[in-house]
Amino acid sequence: MENKVADITVIITTYNRPDYLDASLKSVFKQNVSPKKIIIINDCSTIEYPNVSDLDTRILYIKLDESQGANYARNYGVSLCCTKYVAFLDDDDIWKDNFLEEHMKKLGDYDLVLCGYEFMNKPNCFNLHSLNGSSIESFLKKGNPFCGMSGVTGKTEAIRLVGFDNELPNGQDWDLFIRMTKKNFQLHYIKKDLFFYRIGSHDGITSKAKKLKVEEVNKRYISADKHREWMGETNYKIRLAEQTLTWIHLKENKIAWVVKSFQEAGFYATAKVLYLKFVRKISK
Repeated sequence: MENKVADITVIITTYNRPDYLDASLKSVFKQNVSPKKIIIINDCSTIEYPNVSDLDTRILYIKLDESQGANYARNYGVSLCCTKYVAFLDDDDIWKDNFLEEHMKKLGDYDLVLCGYEFMNKPNCFNLHSLNGSSIESFLKKGNPFCGMSGVTGKTEAIRLVGFDNELPNGQDWDLFIRMTKKNFQLHYIKKDLFFYRIGSHDGITSKAKKLKVEEVNKRYISADKHREWMGETNYKIRLAEQTLTWIHLKENKIAWVVKSFQEAGFYATAKVLYLKFVRKISK
């Protein structure tokens, strides 16, 4: 018996990771509820890719003439979307078989649907957030405790209206969630681990954050600067400290990073973020 086909397009962005794309694409093919269309945007990779269009008639494969980043690729994919709903999948992540099935249950009532995930390289380690009756907006003001773009589905017209900010080097998902909230779109979080999230893949945001130099960190503040007034000053400072101290345990010259955090975010925010990192470390 064939799977039910949903009025949804899957947009996969990829860059120099044909092996990862193969795995992510296979996870789309295995869905309990099948998508109507699959759009793959290759952000001008320098590595040769196989002809994925031959794998399925639903696939539209496009290689950009120049690399313009994941947000541009996503916006381009959305511009080509002809279905009522759209889902996003990064090439280094993998959906669980019931991802689309669970999201489609909520998409009729909400403009954007998010979900939890399981860490791919840490079996039985999950990111599941409990809202405890509070609104998503109150949590977004403190940062992004939710999913990356691989856990996002939404109404195509709503996402097309808001769009992704091509200028942001990080925090793209968080920025999208905030701007949709500001426009009074309805967001919903599914407290289930519906995909596998890969940490530290080459050329990924996490990998780049690990290699970042102190003098380069200000570019990670751009998304927080953009929403400073909306967040409130206390939350804004904590966000700066979080961005500064990301992966500090793996970085050289840790003192320089802590000093930078003091300079940009102040004592309270820096001390709080360091304390929370310490608590998480000893609780593992």
